[in-house]
Amino acid sequence: MIAHVAEAGEASGRVVVRLAQGSFSPAAFAAAIRIARAFNSAIECLIVEDVEVLATARFPFAREVRAGGRQARPITVAALEQDMRLQSAAIERRLSSLAAAAEVPIRSRIVRDEPARALAATCADCGPWNVVVLAEPFGAQSAVLFDELLISIADATGLVVVGPRSHRAAGPVILAIEDAEALPGMLRVGERLIEDTDGRLMLALISSGGEAHHWLEAQARLVIGDRQFVDIVGIDASLGDSRVIAESLRRLRGGFMIARFGGIAVPATERLGPLGAALECPLLLVR
Repeated sequence: MIAHVAEAGEASGRVVVRLAQGSFSPAAFAAAIRIARAFNSAIECLIVEDVEVLATARFPFAREVRAGGRQARPITVAALEQDMRLQSAAIERRLSSLAAAAEVPIRSRIVRDEPARALAATCADCGPWNVVVLAEPFGAQSAVLFDELLISIADATGLVVVGPRSHRAAGPVILAIEDAEALPGMLRVGERLIEDTDGRLMLALISSGGEAHHWLEAQARLVIGDRQFVDIVGIDASLGDSRVIAESLRRLRGGFMIARFGGIAVPATERLGPLGAALECPLLLVR
């Protein structure tokens, strides 16, 4: 799967930003706007009112715990609905303001549903070429969620996530390359992301070292040809330690990263704690 977003003038495809209840990351909003500008696309702001959260308010023992955990009070469905709307409206206004300043078209919708199902329905409605942006930082066990979204949302070509430490927008666009066949598609996306910035691309070749690295580098140089804005670095994955790989990627100080989900850099079955702790820029995941 190669990430692509339909342009604003086309009848399909958006940068779909999901706002769930809870925290959000300014880095996620910046990433959404950057992708929309790069592909001349529009933003679809999806506000999800989680039906499972609302259902908890119907239990007589449900309580709202204030910050610090010192006070608790009964909570009703009506009160929770109002809190959700107020919180979501404030976050949506912030995103709309950023989009307007960047001259990116934006529209919003409110959906009461299970979050993954709401995303799938919205992407199907927008069309076949969507990139999904999760507004909240991901946690150590988010691999299951990423796997579910990338499998279940047939109309999404990529998933943008940010870690709790994501703050950097300046720096090269890093392509985490583990398979030479993925390079041409990732390269096209990377070139779009730096088109208006005169930035650079960095190919982080992740391999077991030795002959495997030399072969992957040779293939990469054939693909990049005479492009002068591309740098190549190697990351040794022979130890199989996700912490070492995550730290190696962090030290490249990228402003954006593209990686394959389910590979060495972003495993589908392991905990994502090391990557989440190390990641300082937005990450676009593709299949």
